[in-house]
Amino acid sequence: ILAQAGRALAHTFWRPASSLAPVAMAVMPGSFLFKLTLFASMLPIGCGLRDLARQARATSKVEFEEGYVWHVDIVPDDFCAAAAARPNAEVVRPRACTANGTLKLRRGRPMIFRSELLAMASTSSLSDKMLRGTVNGWGAITNTTLMSITCKRGVYIWRHGQAPKSEETTFMEVVSNALEDAAFDPECPRPAQALRMRVALPPWSAVGWSQTSPGFVWWYKAQDSNPRVIFGEDMVRHASDGRAV
Repeated sequence: ILAQAGRALAHTFWRPASSLAPVAMAVMPGSFLFKLTLFASMLPIGCGLRDLARQARATSKVEFEEGYVWHVDIVPDDFCAAAAARPNAEVVRPRACTANGTLKLRRGRPMIFRSELLAMASTSSLSDKMLRGTVNGWGAITNTTLMSITCKRGVYIWRHGQAPKSEETTFMEVVSNALEDAAFDPECPRPAQALRMRVALPPWSAVGWSQTSPGFVWWYKAQDSNPRVIFGEDMVRHASDGRAV
């Protein structure tokens, strides 16, 4: 990602050396005037956060049309109860489950019960394939699009764009049948425990934290009369708001 961003910046800011040749001939290298002229000649046209984001999107291999992507583990509803029944339950349960048998919120790799997944899919249609609601307590993973379900790397049991079966009339049936089919797939080593889904946020999430303010940079205005955090292009729009206190 850093390399791609670097290429995008270089493509945006740099001009061919031939365009700087007259400047280099007229001014001695290393002088203040040379540096100032060089900087002026390399100023980008429209180098706002939106333009840099577009450059990064154009050069990146990430499927930006999907938006920001998350990977979520799908576990059976009795996952925590089964973990508590194991001999090493004191080691297993604290890692993923609470004492009352629920999944710990906001895990580094989000987790979701199968029943929760089906409930989120029940409010969607076959066309949008949306999972409405919040995944594992992460506010950032809300109202996402289901892109795929796998049982191990490279083994897909369902993909976005896959045509539904003739008997499938709702998106919940599509997801439910995909989870059941994993149990009969010989390439799935542990279909009851090792399922993972890939979900994507709206496309704007690839270039910013909100749809109206592109850019992954933030500023805490601590000395403002109304201290607050602003981010993205809103930093430019609200730079002169308020007053120092």
